[in-house]
Amino acid sequence: MTQKKSTTEPKTTKSADGKTWVMPEAKPKAAKKGKKAATKTPIEKKPSKRTPVLASLEGVPKELVATYKGAPYSATVNPDGTITVNGKTFNSPSRAGKEVTGREVDGWTFWSYEVEGQGLRRLDTLRKENT
Repeated sequence: MTQKKSTTEPKTTKSADGKTWVMPEAKPKAAKKGKKAATKTPIEKKPSKRTPVLASLEGVPKELVATYKGAPYSATVNPDGTITVNGKTFNSPSRAGKEVTGREVDGWTFWSYEVEGQGLRRLDTLRKENT
């Protein structure tokens, strides 16, 4: 029985101009040190440092409404000016609107509120009245 001897002959290649090149053998890559495999762990949300936008306005309604793709949605304005939609709390009307639509929206024109005797008004009108 004959065993093959592993010979590591360097690979050679010829370039277009006729020169012969000796190709070095590739070295195996070393494993990275200090890196752990990524694991999915829930991240605890830090309390926001920003003041809710509606907290600085006067005459803020307690409820906001919107219609998106024919379906009605409502949001609650909390006493601190934050907006709660689908059980999640946001500091801006735009973030609250994104919770409903799944994409960026202008929350000031997306949300409306009820004014007695006048019907619905866009949230943007409240902001303009307070400036």
